Amino acid sequence: DRLGQSKDGATIAFDDDLLLGVYWSLERAAGGIKKSTSVTPWIDKMRLQKSQEEIDLMKKAGRIIDTAVTK
Repeated sequence: DRLGQSKDGATIAFDDDLLLGVYWSLERAAGGIKKSTSVTPWIDKMRLQKSQEEIDLMKKAGRIIDTAVTK
């Protein structure tokens, strides 16, 4: 789902098919997607109490998705 688009063409998308609901930003270039950057500032606030292992796993999942989107 597209949430918004900035003046420079960067689009923020949300993959609601994933358990973690990872957000990422797609910067578009003339020939396609130029770069993908994770924009999950609230990932630590998804639940009040969580272990560091859970936070690390969520961040790792975000990095894997970011890598897949850029390929």
